[in-house]
Amino acid sequence: MSRFSSSLSLSLTVGALVALPSVVACPTPPDGGGDGAGEGEGEGEGEGENPGTGDCPVVDGGQSVCDLQDPSSPSHPGDGALVNLPGVVATTTSFVLDKDDTGAPRLYGVFVADTPNAKRGGVLVEYAPTVTVPTVTIGDVLTITGQAREVSIGAPNGETRVTAQTIVADGGSAPVAPLPVTAADLGEIDGEDYEGALVTLSNVTVESTGNFGQFTLAGGVVVDDTLFRYTAIVGETLTSITGVVGYNVFTGGGFRLLPRDTRDIVAGERPTNGVTDLNDGTIERCAFDNASGCPAVIADAVVVSPVIFDRGSQSRFDRFLFWVADANNVDADGRLNAGSGVMVSVLKERLPTSASYNFAQDDNREFLPGAAPEIGDVVTFRGFNTEDFGQGEFEASELQKVTTTTDSPDYAVLPALFGDNGRDPALLKGGRPDFADGDFAGLEGVTAAADVAQWQGVFVELAGVQTTNPCYAVPFDPDSPDAVNGNSFARDFGNFLVTGDVEVGDLFRLDQSFAGFFLDNDTNDIPDTAKTCANVADKCEDSRSAGQTFDKLVGIVDFSFNVHRVNPRSAADIDVSTGFAAPNTPADNCPAQ
Repeated sequence: MSRFSSSLSLSLTVGALVALPSVVACPTPPDGGGDGAGEGEGEGEGEGENPGTGDCPVVDGGQSVCDLQDPSSPSHPGDGALVNLPGVVATTTSFVLDKDDTGAPRLYGVFVADTPNAKRGGVLVEYAPTVTVPTVTIGDVLTITGQAREVSIGAPNGETRVTAQTIVADGGSAPVAPLPVTAADLGEIDGEDYEGALVTLSNVTVESTGNFGQFTLAGGVVVDDTLFRYTAIVGETLTSITGVVGYNVFTGGGFRLLPRDTRDIVAGERPTNGVTDLNDGTIERCAFDNASGCPAVIADAVVVSPVIFDRGSQSRFDRFLFWVADANNVDADGRLNAGSGVMVSVLKERLPTSASYNFAQDDNREFLPGAAPEIGDVVTFRGFNTEDFGQGEFEASELQKVTTTTDSPDYAVLPALFGDNGRDPALLKGGRPDFADGDFAGLEGVTAAADVAQWQGVFVELAGVQTTNPCYAVPFDPDSPDAVNGNSFARDFGNFLVTGDVEVGDLFRLDQSFAGFFLDNDTNDIPDTAKTCANVADKCEDSRSAGQTFDKLVGIVDFSFNVHRVNPRSAADIDVSTGFAAPNTPADNCPAQ
């Protein structure tokens, strides 16, 4: 999830957040230096090309921002000089500008401006964590003392900054109106007039998208996600886009427009797609969410699963997951076709903007009614078509509830049917890695159906199938990182096997499921190596048995650890007509039925 930000800091962005500041980490400047040749080049070329007018407001006892940005001002400080900026106005909140190698912030930033807003009237103020700073909101009036300096690493121009020693809130608020500009105004030379300033462009079109959260408008203006990430779609029009102007201090140079939050972008027309377009190649599936071909807006998708919380590992963030279907990709009976579903992820660290949901949970981590998408909601979302360990995934940066299938029945969908006059259940055979070890007799490798991947993420129904293996455990070899202390064992994750070698999983686990659960709590600590099919004494409410016939078995096809599985969403998705086993409750401390 690392991202490179070229707009402000001499740095690499790590985990840029939606509606929150990016976090960045500086590389070592050339020659291991501090501000030497880079600053001289920025100061000489950048300011010399566009010298300004010298017509800056007079400030008693200090300088204006204009004095810093305009070298022809009589009060213009030299590079490294101490400055005092009384009565300037914050045009952004404070944000993390730089991180050290441990991930801790080592440099913060805030943009400030003269008032009224004018050319040469904005500047980036940077400060160390040791500087005591009030909570800064947009419009706050501040007095700043510090050192003026020019920053560049070989760029055609430099970026003027103030390294603050003190930042004091004067009290009161004086919102700054953005300056209207055109794309031409933010070119390499003319853009110097607007460096650090709050500006706005009107009626612009997204020309291209690129890596690292950037996109380019017609006319060449690059929009960067240093302060806020907007997932732009090629061809969409923006009624207006507002932001502060930063400068890329690296060799390529270039001014960057930095929107601050959702209010800075007023969307006009935007192209939309359906869920199926994410799977058939119409929208590129990128290995990570910054690539240029995978941003999209998906309209009118039907939620077909509850939301689950996926606690992240070191390689990914905590996130919320749910599955959606394409109501337009159905057969003559109204049942979903292949390619009609996808998993949607919402990163907890960057909850989507413009959301109709807040994802609030109670103490048991269950979602409050309406707090998260619910089955039957019709949603539109914006983000990136990507993948997670081989599974198709759409990482949402915006999410809106449009309606519900209850209110709008035309959106209602039926699951794809397998068995009993439907497709052959064997088309969903999910496969298993080959374990030749004799410890795993009965769990030999299974070859997946040739086209099972086309059903990944799809809402399906198995009808008339029978249980062929009631406890289909997952083998762990001694050398596997999943084995415990080098022990070879087969763990019961609640999976079972039905007609056609279709594996049924227990992904959702929202309530006491058909497969039951191991009673693992403060008084009954069960080691992983004991969570096996043979250990029925510590298992509660397991209803699996051989020979069961299902009138229906409904669920979502998920791909995990190289296996496709059908995952029922709740007990209501499992309808056993014959061979139903009463829930197994051997332990004295199992919950009462």
